[in-house]
Amino acid sequence: MYKSKEQTLLQFLLHPVRSIGIPLLALVLTIGFALGMKESVFGVDHKFQHAIVYYLTTLLFTGIIWLGCEAIIIYLDKKLPWQNNGLLRFLAQTFGIIILTYIINTYLCKGINMAAGKEVIGKMGVRASLLVTWITTVIMNLFFAGNYFFKQWKISLLEAEVLKKEQLRTQYELLKTQVNPHFLFNALNTLNALIEEDPKRALKFVNHMADVYRYVLSARESDTVDLAVELECLKSFVFLNEMRFGDNLKVEYQIPDELLQKQLIPMGLQMLVENAIKHNEISKKSPLTIHVIANEKGVTVENKIARKTGVAGTGTGLVNLHKRHESVAQGTLPEIVDTGEVFKVFVPFVNG
Repeated sequence: MYKSKEQTLLQFLLHPVRSIGIPLLALVLTIGFALGMKESVFGVDHKFQHAIVYYLTTLLFTGIIWLGCEAIIIYLDKKLPWQNNGLLRFLAQTFGIIILTYIINTYLCKGINMAAGKEVIGKMGVRASLLVTWITTVIMNLFFAGNYFFKQWKISLLEAEVLKKEQLRTQYELLKTQVNPHFLFNALNTLNALIEEDPKRALKFVNHMADVYRYVLSARESDTVDLAVELECLKSFVFLNEMRFGDNLKVEYQIPDELLQKQLIPMGLQMLVENAIKHNEISKKSPLTIHVIANEKGVTVENKIARKTGVAGTGTGLVNLHKRHESVAQGTLPEIVDTGEVFKVFVPFVNG
């Protein structure tokens, strides 16, 4: 429904903060303002009428100053947001409000004297009124600043809760991909064949499988892990798949020893290797070689593309990896390159 400018202005002025705050603040200021009067305003001598005139005069002061302060704050919100430089913003807002109140106070006092046709507010009255106004506007400034930080605190709490839920969801998705029926079915089939053919290798297979799932469960509790720990789990995961595909699957590592203590998102490399295995043809005719290469900035997982027919990717794994980096790393994000012949993903280290 269309609202006229008059309706919008009325709603602005009748907002509870203004409709209650301005009259209450005017009541407080009336005391200081009245003390600065040389005589009754506009010839009013009755005490009650005198008080009413004082209050209405102060209400005029307060309303103009309050709205002026809000105008300064709205302007500074655009030109000098709190998050850019909190101290500079506070100083600019404080001095801006003090200067504004000085100008408004001085000219309003002069205007009242002119309207009354005599000097009802003398120099001492102007000074007393200005002092009370300054003190009050500084308090107002602190109120507005405090209100902003309170709102930001509530927003940060809400964002933290949303982030926590998102992390739990991505952890659940991560765990779900590792216990999916296809992976278990293939692993158990491989194990079944090994038990008959080579019991020792079957035992080794079980141990590596246990290592993978142990890591999956422990990784849920950590935001980052050492590259060495991630590689250890990755090699166990690769071993399980090598038992299935034989020499048709190879994973080659180029990892300098000095980078093994670098931190990265857990399960990220395993997810990328698993994606490569899932989406590419692996056979004697089309063997798959996956390269895991690390440098000072992060780790790249790449392979030549030989896409399977009938296997469509959902992109869920890469989306989850991206979101986990956003929530933990808050800096460089994974980079995906698909040339049509080569697919590679760069996973940056966290905290250097």
